[in-house]
Amino acid sequence: MENAALSVHDLYFRYPDYAGFKSRILFNSINFELKTGSLAVMFGLPDSGKTTISRILGGLIPRFTGGELKGNILVYGKNVKDYKPYELMEDIGIVFQNPEEEIFTTRCDTEVAFALESLGLKKDEIEYRVEQSLRAVDMLKYKEKNPVYLSGGEKKRLLIACILAIDPSVWVFDEVFEELDPWIRGTILSHIAENKKTVLILSSKWLEIYRKIADVFFVLNSSKLLSFTGQEYRDMNNALRDLGLKPEIVEKPKKLTDKKISGNPILEVKDLAFFYGNKDDFSLKIDSFTLLEGEIVGIVGQNGSGKSTFAKILCGLLKPKSGSVVAEKGVELRPEDLNGTVGYLFQNPDYQIFLPTVEEELKLGLKNIGMSSDEMKNKVSETIKKFNLPDASAPPSLISYGTKRKLQAAVYYLLKRPVLILDEADSGLSIGDLVKTISNLYSESSALIVISHDMDTVIKLTDRLLYMQNGELKDKKGKNR
Repeated sequence: MENAALSVHDLYFRYPDYAGFKSRILFNSINFELKTGSLAVMFGLPDSGKTTISRILGGLIPRFTGGELKGNILVYGKNVKDYKPYELMEDIGIVFQNPEEEIFTTRCDTEVAFALESLGLKKDEIEYRVEQSLRAVDMLKYKEKNPVYLSGGEKKRLLIACILAIDPSVWVFDEVFEELDPWIRGTILSHIAENKKTVLILSSKWLEIYRKIADVFFVLNSSKLLSFTGQEYRDMNNALRDLGLKPEIVEKPKKLTDKKISGNPILEVKDLAFFYGNKDDFSLKIDSFTLLEGEIVGIVGQNGSGKSTFAKILCGLLKPKSGSVVAEKGVELRPEDLNGTVGYLFQNPDYQIFLPTVEEELKLGLKNIGMSSDEMKNKVSETIKKFNLPDASAPPSLISYGTKRKLQAAVYYLLKRPVLILDEADSGLSIGDLVKTISNLYSESSALIVISHDMDTVIKLTDRLLYMQNGELKDKKGKNR
């Protein structure tokens, strides 16, 4: 293709084998090209290789992972395999699915400035680019803040600011848009369109915004790559359905309503207040909140509005400055008691997954309740099938972010907490995976709280929707809850 910004030819890759675990061929003779100024969306289920492709494009794989790589990856004719990653900064920029893997300074402005300093830009130019890029993603007010205190969505906005500041020839977004506020998505995509940037978006699910912006769609399936132009949209729909990646929002499955809402409160919050350090930074104020037995409640809200903070208070990770969390029969629970009642699936699964194999991860909680070896073996085998997880011997460090989310859910499925909170529940998962995960968890819990930015999906999968705004919880009529 003439004027191709990115060309991938005969791409073959497999990771190295590890003790007790044999890697499969991830890609086998994959070919695709992006012309200058085009925007492509590449779909794939968890573990299909989307993140691996992004890191091959950036020269990170196999340099830092090992593995067998064949084929050629060209950015404006420059073969990525011939360069070190830092030599490609102005050629290709990647926003990782897990922002924790990219952020390493202690201030937002220095995070953006770091790469610019590495490029040898003058001080005035660096300061100008830092300010402009942070302003573009509404993060200028946080320029002196330590990124560790940002929400997951805010961290992704910070990394987008880094890309804006460098302005490489090709941009790659790995599962980025799911955790962003809709208006931020629009801002970034408007910038891309106005500046005719070449962009590859990697996604596990269909977002309606893709219909308006994409020139071409790719689907990863069984080490092969399918491609569809906008004119072949119906064919692409069929391909996505075959993979379980439904473009339309699914209807709420009947099995999620097998348990009727009893009307009995399983968890109540009264006069809850919390703030980090200085009250001017952020404060949470929840006058009241009641979760009923059998209920699935959705919570949506802008990045940094307090959704994760509220979740961490409910599970006892954060202690409120005032107020109470009350369980059944009016028993007030101390933060140290809440963990046995409320399970919290972190927005980042790497915070909760740390053992060498899938089997060991699933067995840990079962060992703590004294289950016999035979019982554990059977239970683990059943759970792997139920959540469609990799082989029991698979190292969690080598599975995809989305599959880690399923493993994280499977652990809590076995723990059988009465209440479960899924933070950014759909991140890295297809709609089919999300529905199955919620259904599985619901079958072993009394109530669920689902936090997400995808309001359309949450509406379909929950009984009640609440909005978090500036640290306050509101219902659809705007009343505090």
